[in-house]
Amino acid sequence: MSTATPEQQRALLELERVDARLRRIAARIGELRTDPEVAAALQLRARAIAAAKELDAGEQDIRQRLAAAEEKVARVQASIEKDRRRLEQGGTAKDLMGLQHEIDTRTRQLAAAEEAELELMQELDDAAEHRARITPRLRAADAGAGGAWPPGTRRGRP
Repeated sequence: MSTATPEQQRALLELERVDARLRRIAARIGELRTDPEVAAALQLRARAIAAAKELDAGEQDIRQRLAAAEEKVARVQASIEKDRRRLEQGGTAKDLMGLQHEIDTRTRQLAAAEEAELELMQELDDAAEHRARITPRLRAADAGAGGAWPPGTRRGRP
């Protein structure tokens, strides 16, 4: 004789239904894992995801280096402007020659920093072009993995 209340009995029946569904899902996952077509598609998809992450990391690295280069250009420009203002204020010949030498040195540094900045901009453009070329292939790999799942299943989830 059962001592469970009707509410408890309904809850136990629901728990049994959920448990049975989980067992069916686990069995279906086991079947899908052994399907060579699904396994190959999932491997291709995993490689596509890794490639996409690598692209993102590479672009982020370039953006960080570009930001640092832009900051350096701004610092050198500010230093040149400061020295030019000091030069315009006048001073001893020795001080003015020193300031002019400093401006000349900073101007060369500015040219090098701007060149580095342009190279990084080009590198970022190249990375964006590479992404544009490879993204359709990554999407195709993802779609192929989705198509490998048997009818009646959702991608990655039976």
